Amino acid sequence: MSLKNENTPKGDEPIKNVAETEYVDEPFTSEVQKTKIEKSRESKDRPAIIANLISVIGLIVNIVLAGFTYMLFQKTVEANKTSSASLSEARNAVKAAENANAISQLNYELAAQSSLSSDATSKANFQLAKRALDAQILYSKRADSNYLKSINVATDALDVSKSNLERTQKFFEIENKAYLLLSNVKMDSFIVDKRQQITINVKNYGKLPVLIEYSLTGFLFDTAANIKKLQYPPENIKYHNFYLPAGSDIALPYASFIVEPLMYQALTKQVIFAFVYGEVIYVDVAANKRYSYTFCLRLHTNGRFAPTPLNNRTYEVKDVSPVKDAKKG
Repeated sequence: MSLKNENTPKGDEPIKNVAETEYVDEPFTSEVQKTKIEKSRESKDRPAIIANLISVIGLIVNIVLAGFTYMLFQKTVEANKTSSASLSEARNAVKAAENANAISQLNYELAAQSSLSSDATSKANFQLAKRALDAQILYSKRADSNYLKSINVATDALDVSKSNLERTQKFFEIENKAYLLLSNVKMDSFIVDKRQQITINVKNYGKLPVLIEYSLTGFLFDTAANIKKLQYPPENIKYHNFYLPAGSDIALPYASFIVEPLMYQALTKQVIFAFVYGEVIYVDVAANKRYSYTFCLRLHTNGRFAPTPLNNRTYEVKDVSPVKDAKKG
């Protein structure tokens, strides 16, 4: 095999790179030489392959970077849009806040004016309330004074009415008071050794009925011309408990007696005196009070009688007991 270099410089031509030298296979080239030649070629082409590989890898990386960059660009665009929207919202929020601040300021001013107006109104209301309270107090004082005067007038009128009522009641009691008096005294002249009979009636001279509760009677011989105490034997108590109408009378029971000769002479000479007396307990329905009517008569032998200081006495009694009355004297 002969090495032919077609690019051999002629004359002044420059010498070409060895890598550009072409080899011409000869028929007698051995396998060893082929192997060497291939290795030589491989060793010569390796940098170019590596360079091409690096270029391809760089291209892939550039493509990936370009895609990533595009994605970042899209994200950036979206972020810009979001930022723009946020910025717009922020501007709107700022404007709203400014409007709210303006409204708040206006409300504050209105509140301040309202507060001032409210304070003035409150002061005016307080003054009005104070005046009303003062007027009410004054009115109450006047009303109390008038009320006291009215009470005094009413009290005076009540006193007058009470006085008039008492007078009317007193007049009614006087006008309708029950009057019990002796209406009939009947006695015959004394005759020696003859039983004497005495009849005494008590009459209601009032306008209304009276309730006769009981009566007491007595007969007495005494040396005194006028007796001071009345004695009632218990057996001479008589219970009635009935209403005696106006104008009617009640007969009081008296036991008969016999005058002996010596007693008759003493009565004639007025050494001894004979007395008949009695008491009627009754209720005046007009006054609703209990009264006692007492009478006492001195008897003469000729059948006449004379009243004593104890005769025709009427007095009010609170607690009357027939037994106590029977023991009088």
